[in-house]
Amino acid sequence: MGGPIMFLSIERWAERNGLASQDDFAGLLAALSVLDEEWRRKSPNAPKGRPLSPELFDALF
Repeated sequence: MGGPIMFLSIERWAERNGLASQDDFAGLLAALSVLDEEWRRKSPNAPKGRPLSPELFDALF
């Protein structure tokens, strides 16, 4: 683990598990981003990286 959970990893998981709705995927992405950020904030061993914000997500896609 070298940074935040990668978008492509989340997308691949969603595809493999039949998560087809864009609304459901957006919710999954938001939830995992919050959980990942919280883990990084609390864990002294967590790798540091740029969290995925809604603005960054929009800029990427």
